[in-house]
Amino acid sequence: MNIVSPFAVSLIHNSAWIFYLLGGFFVYVSFCFLCRIYNIPDVKLLSSRTLVVIKDLSHLALIYQNRNV
Repeated sequence: MNIVSPFAVSLIHNSAWIFYLLGGFFVYVSFCFLCRIYNIPDVKLLSSRTLVVIKDLSHLALIYQNRNV
């Protein structure tokens, strides 16, 4: 019989919000790309700004990661 430890259960419950956040972010990015494809101007501008923010955040994450090596 496989018994899950209470630590694993609390870890799953505490990290569940991360999965909700990632799921919502994925839906938002998918929506922005669809609006870009179908050429909806306001959301197209919003999606391009979102991509710039994502690129800047990933750049900052790389800088932080290289600094801690």
